[in-house]
Amino acid sequence: MEKSKKNVIIYVIFVLSFFGFLDALYLSLGYFYNKDLVCSFKIGNCNDVLKSNYSKILGIPLAFLGTVFYFCILFLSFYFIRYQKFFNLIKFLIFFGFMFSSYLVYLQAFIIKSYCLFCLFSAFICLTMFVLMFLFYRN
Repeated sequence: MEKSKKNVIIYVIFVLSFFGFLDALYLSLGYFYNKDLVCSFKIGNCNDVLKSNYSKILGIPLAFLGTVFYFCILFLSFYFIRYQKFFNLIKFLIFFGFMFSSYLVYLQAFIIKSYCLFCLFSAFICLTMFVLMFLFYRN
């Protein structure tokens, strides 16, 4: 793949990670301030998901981990655009984020049996970044 197409892919990943950061930040603030989120729709409720037994790892809210994840992708993709460094770390983080996000969607669908629209948006962002990274890496 030519350099200009690779740069476009990294720019798109940068923009997606910005929106993912805002999404995860909203979920984190709702968690830390113990506020109900505006997120009800017919097949689920964000508050059910965010207050479930699966919403933390070692006492750390997943929403906060998502904020850190997206901030890292945001920072590293910006750094890559400027200096062409840390590409392998970006690939690893996106792959890990996609796999973990897939697991979280599974939990929503089959264990919690409720969906969080913001969580699904985050999963969509992870999927899109994964596909873009695959296209970037493939060529």
